[in-house]
Amino acid sequence: MTLRPSHLTVAAALFLLPWVSSARAECAAIGSNIQNGDDRFFTPALSGRLAYLKDGPDSKTYYVLDDCNEIYIDGPRATLNFTINNVFVPKGADGNASYAAVQGAKVQAVTQGDVSVTLERTDGWVRGGEKQLGFGPVAIKKMTPDRFFEIHRGDKFDDSMLRFKTWWWHATPVDGTSSSFDNPEKWNWNATVFGDQSDRVLLSNRLYRFSFAAKGANGGIPFYVQVNRTETVYIRYFAPIWADDPQTYAIRIR
Repeated sequence: MTLRPSHLTVAAALFLLPWVSSARAECAAIGSNIQNGDDRFFTPALSGRLAYLKDGPDSKTYYVLDDCNEIYIDGPRATLNFTINNVFVPKGADGNASYAAVQGAKVQAVTQGDVSVTLERTDGWVRGGEKQLGFGPVAIKKMTPDRFFEIHRGDKFDDSMLRFKTWWWHATPVDGTSSSFDNPEKWNWNATVFGDQSDRVLLSNRLYRFSFAAKGANGGIPFYVQVNRTETVYIRYFAPIWADDPQTYAIRIR
């Protein structure tokens, strides 16, 4: 199964993040950092940064985002396109491929009837010597965000619940050397941020494999977010190729 660039078909709740500590915290309007052309955005200096493609998935105008941003849309529904700069020149120990882990959440205007966690993965993975196909997005029944975080905490990591049919979700990208469960604590988005609004939360978790290209021009990691009566979108991601902690962005819909 081959997935198109992924989408966040999830509802979620307000995250009380360090850089948006109150409901009145200021967010920047997009447009303060625009890079026109692949050669301007896909550079080592911007590796690991998130950009909004205001003009659609094929646009070459990259609105590089800050920690907290405002995006204006016409009407209650829209598709927001993004890409992550994954420029990276590997060393021998990195193999020929890697992955990016993307977690997403949306603050919906109304209470949600189901808070199951959603999983998604592209093709090209292996675990225990067996090929793992791409799938999703798939809602895992009885898997709440709190339970997902609990699985990724502590010394006894057991991800047996994070499966679809016969396929494990956590795996190693083909030709890669790092597995998505090597550092399970990185998936642990502090559960306390869900607070009293947990009935508006669905957590989405995605895995994107990519091959290393010549001179680190790995092509970016595109995905899109479908919003419908959404107040705020949160995007959090990390990858073995970046030594930094997971990056988190807040995007307020106006």
